Amino acid sequence: MSNISFQQFYQNSPVCKVFSQEFELYLKNYLKNNLQGTQTLVSAINYTILGNAKRLRPFLLYLTGSIFKIESNILYHIGLALEFLHTYSLIHDDLPALDNDDIRRGKPSCHKEFSESTAILTGDSLLTLAFNLLSDENLKITESIKLKIINITSQFLGIEGMIGGQELDLFYTKDLARYNSLTAKDILHIHTLKTAKFIELTFQITSLIANLSPKTNQHFTSFGSAVGIMFQILDDIEDYKQNTQSLNLLNILSKNDIKNYLTNLLNQSKYDIQESSITSSDLINLQESIYFSAISLLSK
Repeated sequence: MSNISFQQFYQNSPVCKVFSQEFELYLKNYLKNNLQGTQTLVSAINYTILGNAKRLRPFLLYLTGSIFKIESNILYHIGLALEFLHTYSLIHDDLPALDNDDIRRGKPSCHKEFSESTAILTGDSLLTLAFNLLSDENLKITESIKLKIINITSQFLGIEGMIGGQELDLFYTKDLARYNSLTAKDILHIHTLKTAKFIELTFQITSLIANLSPKTNQHFTSFGSAVGIMFQILDDIEDYKQNTQSLNLLNILSKNDIKNYLTNLLNQSKYDIQESSITSSDLINLQESIYFSAISLLSK
């Protein structure tokens, strides 16, 4: 097993280095040449999009798409839409009516830097820009695949996915009695909706463009779902010391229970890759780096 952290994998693997340089340039060029509107909204979009961001979702799309030799411009174009969707969700989550967070990516949240109304409109703008990108004639994939990508994106990020997960988050955290009734199964369900489905989406999109067989698609996207759950568990572990009252598995399960759950996920992931007949050391190294990061933190 590879004993490197996810951060080391992300910073040092050749595929990550290529992505980081090229995608950031693609993003900046798009913002420079395509944003039209009031100066306030343009400023707010640039403020929230640029800066200290992981670009995890577009990176995973690039990583998976590269396995099947999908053109980088196609991956960056769709990746840009995914980054816009992710950022829109963060802007809205930070609002006082939801998570009420004043800091995002090391600087004041959009509603603190500008205003609540501007933050709402900035999120709305990014959401609609994302679907504009996915339906763009310059996106060189077939119209039928575009429609399938738009359909599954709206499904995974809507009431059946990310937004539904946020609603469940509020349902439990805004009421002490409900919060105290939470089980590990409840938290994992919310994590799946809020985080894992978005990450799995990158695998689903790659599968659609690459036209994978039903069996390969099943195991490939199952691997993607496991990646999403493991990322959220890693996030739980990293956040636990800062916020012990959040929807966090460490509030319910012991460290050993979480270690065992992560090990089962890792083993299932390796099985899925084997059954999918996909040969990719990057996918295995990705999953093992998330696992190693989480286990290392749990052992401290």
